[in-house]
Amino acid sequence: MYQYICSSCGAEFSREHDRVKQCPHCGSIWILISYFEDGTGINVKEYEAIRSNAEADRKVKLQCPDCGNIAESYGHIKGTYCCSCGGIPLALVVEQPLELLKQYRKRNRLSQKLMGWKLDISQNYYSDIESGKRPVTPEVAQWITKNIAG
Repeated sequence: MYQYICSSCGAEFSREHDRVKQCPHCGSIWILISYFEDGTGINVKEYEAIRSNAEADRKVKLQCPDCGNIAESYGHIKGTYCCSCGGIPLALVVEQPLELLKQYRKRNRLSQKLMGWKLDISQNYYSDIESGKRPVTPEVAQWITKNIAG
């Protein structure tokens, strides 16, 4: 049995196959399938995160890098495409990226030099980003999405 959850409306449903393409409740294509294969849970963590957000009515913002359209969802499903232009996968909109970087670095007891190395930038460049002298680059925003906010 395959469990599905819709990240648009939060509806949960199950089917005996893995071929569902749309949510039967709202018609969204932003659905996540969760199942067990050889005793291993597939997408279980992501499923539970979407369920938790739906129960708390906590949505995240997603933005299309192509057309700029912003959508709201109960979770970020990797590989979700824009419903407006069909463009490349939507990216999680990172709220307050500087705060997230600082908190991450301090929580993990990392120096600015090591943080720069993780981001593939110099320590000086990282320091300028953290102090607000330089903007967060798309590459750094993508790293934040993948490693902190996602």
